[in-house]
Amino acid sequence: MNASGNTGNPTSSSRLKTVKMLLLATAIAIALVAAGYITASIKGSSGMAAQKTEHEQTVLALRNDLASARQALASATARNHLLFASAALYRTTADLDDRNFGTANTHLQEAATAMAKAATAAANADPEVAKLSTVLGQMNINVATDLAAQ
Repeated sequence: MNASGNTGNPTSSSRLKTVKMLLLATAIAIALVAAGYITASIKGSSGMAAQKTEHEQTVLALRNDLASARQALASATARNHLLFASAALYRTTADLDDRNFGTANTHLQEAATAMAKAATAAANADPEVAKLSTVLGQMNINVATDLAAQ
């Protein structure tokens, strides 16, 4: 062994250099992996933000579709009630023609009820439908017992 503490073996300094290079390469590899992880994380979060925006737009479009479907349903329901009222009024006229006043009165009340439902079913219902419903509801077809007065 010489005074500098070196054993005189030329390979020990090269081993030290090799260990230093290995540690340096490991540190560089760790830094590269960390940089890659951070880059992927940033790209992933921006991709998630884009997906979130896309999903929010899809949800908004679906809500708009749902609102228009509900409006169409309300319109169809109102039309259905009006058709039922029309049929009830037709039956009323047929009953009056047959001189069946009790049944005619029942069908008239059914028509008034159907028109009231039509007025409440549609959001933009015609106010005339509600007025006609009220008039029909107030009508009463009764046969007078005194036919001379009638």
